[in-house]
Amino acid sequence: MYQPNFNNKAIRKRCIKALDWTTNELGSNKYKKSKQEIQTYFGNGSRPLGRWLRDLLLICSDPYYNYNPGVHICKTWTANHDGIQELNHLLGTQPVVKLSAHLQQQLDSGEFDYNESSDRFFNSLQYIPTYSRVPTFSKNGFKYDYDIQCAAPTLIKQYAQELGMTTKTKSLDDFLSNRTKFRQELGQRIGINDKITKQIINALLLGARIQNNWNNSIFIYLNKDLVKLNLLSNDSELTNLREDFKVCWSHIKPSITCETITDILGRTRCKSLTSKQKSGVYRKLERKVMKQVRRYQLKHMNETFYEHDGWRCKQAVDIRELMSYIKNTTGYQIEFDWTICEYIGSTI
Repeated sequence: MYQPNFNNKAIRKRCIKALDWTTNELGSNKYKKSKQEIQTYFGNGSRPLGRWLRDLLLICSDPYYNYNPGVHICKTWTANHDGIQELNHLLGTQPVVKLSAHLQQQLDSGEFDYNESSDRFFNSLQYIPTYSRVPTFSKNGFKYDYDIQCAAPTLIKQYAQELGMTTKTKSLDDFLSNRTKFRQELGQRIGINDKITKQIINALLLGARIQNNWNNSIFIYLNKDLVKLNLLSNDSELTNLREDFKVCWSHIKPSITCETITDILGRTRCKSLTSKQKSGVYRKLERKVMKQVRRYQLKHMNETFYEHDGWRCKQAVDIRELMSYIKNTTGYQIEFDWTICEYIGSTI
């Protein structure tokens, strides 16, 4: 398998050129880009380095093209953020974003401005791509990174139990006990990476369906690959997990105000819960827990930036003490994943 020699100045220069173009031109969006423009930055795609860079940094989100005279429709491309992060690592770089004065002032003071929407708080700093967000926060002192472990399945299951669920959910329990193994094995069976596997499982929990539909979220996660869609739909382990998700929601549904419909026999019943309703339930649970995390952090005077079910802060957190605090204040037994992100500067 081809592996670039990053000590070679010409190869290193080409990699940085492709990396900068992908980051600046594509970002987190989808754009139609010509073969000629990509070749300008990535080099000849028939050569090993050009082909390696394309495979690593680019995702073709729509392969349709038409180069006939007077038409000229290009393929649609998006950035592979995992690949960007990997190439930065291989190059030994940590790309820090140049922030506006307003955002930099928030990082300097540790006081962040949030806008509230759908039971979540948002700040512009959340939209920095992951491969830049980590070193940007770390450089500014926020090197401790925490998030709720397996947040959505954990909170949904415990909420269903709070509402009276006593049914055993073996597949869900097995998944919560060893989610990494489950994701890896599912990913190997379907041919997808761990990040996509995680997105698919959470989407299914919150009401997504596996459908051959151009706008279906699962189909999009699979890059609209019908073979992978069929493998996913027929995977027995995933089917068992989805059945346990249904059990949880069947116990939660009576607590939600639902729309009713009348069938042809005149019987009235509730409509099925929508993805929006399920996401709303989860976000309220997430907010309930994160509200207590905020109180805990304020009590310990630990400057913190919050991101949905996670946060970045300047001081290490006593995880056991926090778990006990969350259990006492919310009733939920949760665990946390955490990393320390030391900023070491760029070598470019």
